[in-house]
Amino acid sequence: MHPRTDILVIATCAMIAGADEWDEIAECGRTKEPSFRWLLALPHGFRATTRSSVCSSS
Repeated sequence: MHPRTDILVIATCAMIAGADEWDEIAECGRTKEPSFRWLLALPHGFRATTRSSVCSSS
């Protein structure tokens, strides 16, 4: 599982860029992965995270 801060940074950046749905947020994250790597650890690489896994993460 990704650290919650990584998920929040990707989601926030995607929403600022105009993403409204989880699929759009995931697409933005995949598209901008090289840019996120300088800022985020992404210990498991990048994979789309579903809303249910974000909400149930501890």
